[in-house]
Amino acid sequence: TQHSLAPAEPSVREFEATVTAVDGDTVSLEETYFYPEGGGQPADRGTLAGATVDHVAADDSGIVHHLAETADVVPGDHVVGVVDDDFRTYCARAHTASHVLFGAGRRLCEDLGYGGFDIGTETVRVDLTTPTDVDDDVLVGLERLTNRAVWESRTVTWEELPAAKARSREGVAFNDATEPGPFATGGAVRIVTVDGWDVAACGGTHVRSTAEIGPVAVVERSNPGAGLTRVEFAVGPRAIATFESRHREVRTASRT
Repeated sequence: TQHSLAPAEPSVREFEATVTAVDGDTVSLEETYFYPEGGGQPADRGTLAGATVDHVAADDSGIVHHLAETADVVPGDHVVGVVDDDFRTYCARAHTASHVLFGAGRRLCEDLGYGGFDIGTETVRVDLTTPTDVDDDVLVGLERLTNRAVWESRTVTWEELPAAKARSREGVAFNDATEPGPFATGGAVRIVTVDGWDVAACGGTHVRSTAEIGPVAVVERSNPGAGLTRVEFAVGPRAIATFESRHREVRTASRT
C-alpha cells in the first residue's frame, strides 16, 4: 500500500491484511492501519502476525513494517495487525492538542506560522514563527485558551481537498517545515478542522473531539533558531503530573 489508512480511520486498532512482500525482517501489506513515522508524529507500535513491530516507515515502495525478528510469513499470507492502543491514543491526543494550541496562538500572536513539530515520549513541541514576543503572559494565555477549547468539546473532522483549493482557502495553516510532501502544489491535501477554532493541513492521526485530549500543560519555552519560539507542552496524564509538580513547588516556595 502507498498510504496508511490510520489518518482516515484512527480508531482502528486491529485489522487483517494480505502480505505483498517480505524482505528479512520487513513486511509490506496490501493495506495497513499502522501509521508510519512522518510529519513530526512517531510511528505506531504494536504487533504484526504476532511479531513486535519495531518501526513503520514510508518509502518509494509504500509502507514498510520493520519487525523485531525475521518475519515468519510469505507473500499471500493473511495476517493480523494490532496497533498499540495506549501509544496511538497518546499520539492522537498530542497531535490534535498541537492544532488546538496553534489555534490559541492565532488569538494571541501576530502573523503566526509553523516552524516545526514533534511528538516526544514525554512532551510535544511546536515551533512558532511570529513577531510577537512569546513572554510569560502569552505562555499562560496559550495554556488557558488551549484548555478552554478542550473543555468546550469541539468536534474534530478531516477531509481531502485538491492542493490548489486547499492553498487558496482562507485561514488554513500549513506546516511546510515538517510536512512538505502532502502540501506540494499537486495532488490532494488533507485538511483537519477543529470546529470554530483551527483549520490546518495535516496527515496525522487525530481524536474526534477536543474533550478526548485531556488537560494540556505548557512546560517550557525556548528559542531554537532565529525567528523561532519553541513551546513544549504535556498532554493528559503527563499534564496532570506537571500541574501537581507546579502546585507542590509553589506551596514549598510559599512556606519557605
